[in-house]
Amino acid sequence: MVLYVWQYINGIYQKTALIDYASSVIWVQRFVDAGEFELYVPASLELFTDQTILTRAGDDENAMIFEKMSLTTDDENGDYLTITGRSIDSIIERRIVPKQTSFTGTAENCIRKLLRIEKLISFLSAIQMGFRKKLTSR
Repeated sequence: MVLYVWQYINGIYQKTALIDYASSVIWVQRFVDAGEFELYVPASLELFTDQTILTRAGDDENAMIFEKMSLTTDDENGDYLTITGRSIDSIIERRIVPKQTSFTGTAENCIRKLLRIEKLISFLSAIQMGFRKKLTSR
């Protein structure tokens, strides 16, 4: 499986690397709950920071966000990293809204305004979700 690594650089998310040499990739998508992934790669990799996003080649709409990394040392195979995370939907659990905010417009535009706080809007701007239903909320 080919994966793209996206990094937050100079205010926008950019593709910075391609991973096609992982020993193991587990990529689980769920309908209701957040999906998850596990990636097993050689330890020489220094691509992952707290704002790293992964997508599969040809599928930029189902992104995963890096959460945790652990090092495994093996005399026969060398050092490997186990990298785990969840689907990008999980960032909603992390977000703290400092004050009550009111929005009007499409649901997509309201969500984009909220995600600017998390610096994920530049990544999502490249992907049109297409949800155009009008929303008014407080």
